[in-house]
Amino acid sequence: MAPIVSTTLNVERLTLNGANKTTIKLDLPLDTPFANLVPHIRPFVDLAPPNLSISLGSKIAPIVTNEPSNHSPADVGGLKINVNEPLVSWYKAYRRAVGLAPQPKDSSKSKVTSKKVQGVNKKDNTIVEWQDSSVTVGAATFRFNRTLRVPDDASSYALPPGLGTFPLVKVEDFASTLPDYISQRGGYIMPLFQREAMWIGISGDQCAIKISVGGINAITGSKQDEEPQNGIQDYVVGGKQRWLDGIATEPSVVRQFVAMKLGHGYTVEEQLSNTATGGIQIDVFPSLAKIVYFFRNNDLKQPMNLDRSPSDHNVGLGGSICVAPTNWPAPETLRDLVRFSTLNPVLNVSYRELPPSPSPNSSSVRIFVISPYHMNPSFRRRKIRYNWPYQIVDRNHGRCISF
Repeated sequence: MAPIVSTTLNVERLTLNGANKTTIKLDLPLDTPFANLVPHIRPFVDLAPPNLSISLGSKIAPIVTNEPSNHSPADVGGLKINVNEPLVSWYKAYRRAVGLAPQPKDSSKSKVTSKKVQGVNKKDNTIVEWQDSSVTVGAATFRFNRTLRVPDDASSYALPPGLGTFPLVKVEDFASTLPDYISQRGGYIMPLFQREAMWIGISGDQCAIKISVGGINAITGSKQDEEPQNGIQDYVVGGKQRWLDGIATEPSVVRQFVAMKLGHGYTVEEQLSNTATGGIQIDVFPSLAKIVYFFRNNDLKQPMNLDRSPSDHNVGLGGSICVAPTNWPAPETLRDLVRFSTLNPVLNVSYRELPPSPSPNSSSVRIFVISPYHMNPSFRRRKIRYNWPYQIVDRNHGRCISF
């Protein structure tokens, strides 16, 4: 037997005298598309035509509580959000709970662009040409810029100049000549001498970017996949952060990105985690600003700020918040509603009442009504179809003719 779920139907019957609304409950199949539910519903709806309009009545609407948040409709009490939890934090946990968190994409989803760039040498007005390489990951584009390596003598130096970008090539193009630990990992490679250093230019749309060296987060010094402690920001914001010069060691001071041999204790990862992974790892997380909207009390005109909590928006305990993802496929079955919204789904059913059928004793006739004063310039000829009995109005003389 097909699985079923108890469903509330808000039925609206449209008539010439207005709308009649009723509520009924039915056990409906979980996996039947909404368009195919009509045969299951129609026998329980009075005077319904063959076609019914079915729309979703259930929404993703967590209830505000002072208890811990619930992120799955299957949790006791359904979806809940703590009054002090930021909306974005709740939404991330909700996506994971219902199995719709985006999956990481490997480097094959990124794109490398190389183009020739020309400039003018101001000393002798000659044309200078060089190759500019960049890699695009999600909404962000990165340029790995060559620069001078400053002496490692505990002194502070001004930022050195940029000397163009390093060329980038796919690992798979040189897999036969590379060490196994690089060819198996994939990605891109670039030539970097130990006498050189690098800084990373960042452009593109707004997103969150985590840059790690050898699996160590360049922003916090913690491991790449480690959750930040006490809400510390472990990413830079694409679209606002234009470059990253190196690893911050203290305010306004950074250590340059340089190339060193692995296995000799020189690298950051070897000093912090006793591993020797090497390389640069970049994680790009799309902004949720256009992916999901939160609305207070179903007011779809004014979206709520994702970084704030229900209390910041003056939504009290017991209030509800409507969540509207923009990049999810529309639910197609009741199982989708149960999975994403509630264990007690609601559907809206509407239909227009059919006009009554004519009596079997009635008949129709075509009548041409001609003014007896047809020579008058206001002569009119009207073609009318009526059911018996009926009346015809002679508009020229305001008379009512009964049959």
